[in-house]
Amino acid sequence: MKAVYFSHDEDARNDPKVMKLRAKYGMEGYGCYFAMLEMFSSESGNGHSLDYSQEQFDAITYDLRSSLDVKEFIDKCIEVGLFQTDGERFWSESFNRRFDEVAQKARERSEKAQKAVNARWAKRKAASESEKPKNEPEDMFSIDGLDPDWVRFVQTYEQNIGLIPHGGSKSGQLLEDYYNELGADVMCKAVEETNLAHPDNPERFILAILKKWAELGVKTLEQAHAATLEHDRRAENWKKRQDGNVGSEPPAIRGKFW
Repeated sequence: MKAVYFSHDEDARNDPKVMKLRAKYGMEGYGCYFAMLEMFSSESGNGHSLDYSQEQFDAITYDLRSSLDVKEFIDKCIEVGLFQTDGERFWSESFNRRFDEVAQKARERSEKAQKAVNARWAKRKAASESEKPKNEPEDMFSIDGLDPDWVRFVQTYEQNIGLIPHGGSKSGQLLEDYYNELGADVMCKAVEETNLAHPDNPERFILAILKKWAELGVKTLEQAHAATLEHDRRAENWKKRQDGNVGSEPPAIRGKFW
C-alpha cells in the first residue's frame, strides 16, 4: 500500500506558534501535535478535519496514550493558531495548504511520467511499424501506440509502490531493460514481492529482486515463485545459523533488502 506523505519543515520546532505549544507542554506536546497532523492526513473524505467532540477527544487520548488533557491541548492549538475550528470540527489550514501542494506536485509528476511513457512507446511502435511488412495486419491489441503489457506493469507498480521512475533516470532505464528481458508477468510478480516485504526503499528493493532473477534466468511466473521460495529458505537457514552462532555462510538477504 502506498504511503501518504506531508511536508515537515526542518526547523518546525522553532516556529513561533509551535514554541508556544512547547513552552506549555514540552516535547510531548510537540509529538502529539504532529501525531494529530497524521490523523488529519487520513481524513481526506472530511477535508482533513476531525470532530470537535468529547467522543473524538477520548479516541485521540486512547490512540496517543498521552498524559495530556486532549481537549485542553487542542484548544491551545486553536488559541495559538495551529488549528482552526467552526465549533463542530477542527483542522489545520497550514496542513491543508501544504498537503494540497504536495498532492498537486505528485499529480504533475505522474502526468509527466505518463507522457514520457507514451512518447517512448509511440516511438518504439513507429520504429516497429517501419520494419513490418506492408501487408501485415495492424496489431489490434495495441492501444494508442502503447504496449498493453508495459501499461499493465506501470499501473501495477504505481498502485502498489508509487510513481514509476522516469525513463531518463538510471532506475527507469533499468526497469525498462528488465521488462524487455523478463516480461510483464515476472515484473508484476516482483512488484507483489516488494509490496509484501514493506521495505524502507521499495525502488532499490525491486531492482535487487529483478537483478537476481535476471541472473538466475527467470522467465516465467513459476520460475519466479521457485526463486522466491529458495530465497526464503536460504534466508531462514541463515537466520537459524545466526541464532545458533553456527557457520559463516553469507546471508541470502541483508536487512530489509532482497
